[in-house]
Amino acid sequence: MADIKISNLTAASALMGTEAIPVVQGGATLRSSPDALKTFLAAPTDYAAIYVYDGSTAQTIGTGSTPVKLTAFAAAAGANSESSGAVADKDNSKITVTRTGRYLVSYSISYTGNGNNITWESYVFANGVRATDTGAMSKIGTGSDTQCISGVGIVALTAGQDLDLRIYHNNIGSQDITVSHASLVAVQIS
Repeated sequence: MADIKISNLTAASALMGTEAIPVVQGGATLRSSPDALKTFLAAPTDYAAIYVYDGSTAQTIGTGSTPVKLTAFAAAAGANSESSGAVADKDNSKITVTRTGRYLVSYSISYTGNGNNITWESYVFANGVRATDTGAMSKIGTGSDTQCISGVGIVALTAGQDLDLRIYHNNIGSQDITVSHASLVAVQIS
């Protein structure tokens, strides 16, 4: 029996869930069951979200093209968070992943500024490094305009990495940004 290929075995009928099936774990061939695999596959996906609504605190963003961490999640009375597995830390405006994998990361920011014709650009950062496929930009025509900027990307992360949202502008002087609504969401997809 040990010399028969799996592809040459007789097909099983409907599974009951308690049958013995081989698995390789830590380099050793062990026994498991369809029920155990079902439990493993049904495990919840790690996710975290931080968000703010009705924010009114201005944040000054300095001159230049160095992205600055958006702190609206910590500054607003209407900030909140939720998570399962990953850590949503609104007080520090970040999400910490607890499992290595690929994450679908998305964000949106509704904001006003104090300058005219200012182009704002935003990215998600993982441990201080820009996740390049998460960038987005928008432009405020006049300081009283309300704009929305959003981005999404798939980011490979290792356990313990922090995600935060950073923004910068194209103006030569410092600019204020007031975030009224924002969210940063990370969902593990593999």
